[in-house]
Amino acid sequence: MNEIHISIAYSFFAELFGKYVYDNFNTNSDNERQRAIEQVKNTGCF
Repeated sequence: MNEIHISIAYSFFAELFGKYVYDNFNTNSDNERQRAIEQVKNTGCF
């Protein structure tokens, strides 16, 4: 049960963060977006 909650929270956060990065840096590079998401994963919050 807890894993599902974390998974949903992470998906939402990663998507939101990806959009934030995309909008603020205005880049068409998927690589930049992916790297930002990886950076969030590495914080260990989720």
